[in-house]
Amino acid sequence: MTRWKWVALLAVAFVLSAGPAHAQTKLRYKLKEGEKLEYVMDQKMKMAMSVGGKDININMNQVVDMRWTVGAVDSDGNAKVQVKFTRVKIAMDGPMGNVEIDSADDKRPDDPVGMILGQVVQAISGMEMDFTLTPTGKIQDVKIPEAALKKLQNLPGADQIGSMFTGDNLKNMVQGNLSFPEEAVEKGKSWDQKQDVKMPFGKLSGNMKYTYQGEEKRDRRALEKIAYKTSLKLEPSQDSPFKLTMKAQDGQGKVLFDNAAGRLIENNLEQNMEMTIDVGGMTIEQNIRQETRVRLKEAKSGESK
Repeated sequence: MTRWKWVALLAVAFVLSAGPAHAQTKLRYKLKEGEKLEYVMDQKMKMAMSVGGKDININMNQVVDMRWTVGAVDSDGNAKVQVKFTRVKIAMDGPMGNVEIDSADDKRPDDPVGMILGQVVQAISGMEMDFTLTPTGKIQDVKIPEAALKKLQNLPGADQIGSMFTGDNLKNMVQGNLSFPEEAVEKGKSWDQKQDVKMPFGKLSGNMKYTYQGEEKRDRRALEKIAYKTSLKLEPSQDSPFKLTMKAQDGQGKVLFDNAAGRLIENNLEQNMEMTIDVGGMTIEQNIRQETRVRLKEAKSGESK
């Protein structure tokens, strides 16, 4: 066999062994001026504690309706967005009884726990925040009106509660801290996103590891599926009245993103945490199971509600 026939056979073998090329996708937000997007965050939390040999269980459900109004969008796709928390509902079942509060209901509970939660619900409902959303999903230049901050400052225990409603914490609520890499991704590609959440007792920080899993059909529409895992650690505050230690944590989530329209459709996270709380010479064992779902309810363009 001549040298050129050997070269031709080797070339054919190389092409066959290479297999099909992997399709790549560049994930991007593509908001348009005048759009109104209605999202809802539904959070369910189960808390189990052991205090002095006694088991205590608390269940809490929280539902927050959010309206995104898109303002100016520059030539690079950076969009000015205003988010308004239009309705807040909280239901809690614990040792002190059942409490249900809805910001749309004029009726207010008269028990101590219900009265405090009622004030929190009213302070959050109607709150607005402005930010810039980049095409890759980064939230920048977060601004909260002074009037909204004053409402939080007037709440019982404002020095603790108020620290939970900073710009960084609120942007996690509206979008889940989701951002995309600059480059295009193929199925199986992973990227990391840092997360920091300031809490009354310290700072929760760590990493979100996202992995692109290709397309998923939903109502005859092709959506991009992204799985993620959380790796968090707790840094206790030096001036906290108690010491909280994270013993173990595990979190797994799933994102559905409409890349054609350039918007988040759904973000689901299931998270488990095991902690100990040392306070007043007593150690409390605490387990928390939390399910959080942020989903798009409807999208409107160029009209007011």
